[in-house]
Amino acid sequence: MPLTKIQSLGITDGTIVNADINASAAITSTKLSGVGITNIQSFVLTTSLTTSGSGYIQSNISANDQSSYSGIGSIVSQSSGTFSFSATGYYLITWNFPTYFTVSASQDTGSFEILTTTDNSTYTKAITVLKNYDYIENLEDAIHLECLVNVNNISNVKVRFGYGAVNGWDGIQFYASASDYERCQMNFIRLGDSV
Repeated sequence: MPLTKIQSLGITDGTIVNADINASAAITSTKLSGVGITNIQSFVLTTSLTTSGSGYIQSNISANDQSSYSGIGSIVSQSSGTFSFSATGYYLITWNFPTYFTVSASQDTGSFEILTTTDNSTYTKAITVLKNYDYIENLEDAIHLECLVNVNNISNVKVRFGYGAVNGWDGIQFYASASDYERCQMNFIRLGDSV
């Protein structure tokens, strides 16, 4: 900025010192605290689960304890497969898992979904993936689902991880954690405040 312009703003030579700059930086830092991702949590399946029909995973869920993982915060909790929140916000929710269809003699088609409720009662599909497994071939697959959920009421908004039978599948197996890596992960990342 030209010197004449600086002088027209009432700034004279030598009136801005390092202390002023440092104070401004401190104010900016204070304003930015709390901005950005404030919560990351990962849950895993500890024991493999085989099921059929429709429902949601209700047991053998634990916090991720792999040495390479380190979460932030603890505002997501679960009880019998129903995940609750102690803070409002927009959340990115992902579900990654390998599956095995126990097909015996016919084609099977099933669905996997992240289920949400906004009234603590009626669950709907926030996202669903359909998979077809034909006879004795292509029995295994790796599946990834993700969705955004606006948790604007911590009493009413909850999440479940579900599965459904489209044409009456024989069964599905969800693989649990291995000794050195996780195979079924349910992840929650709080992206920011609800509007």
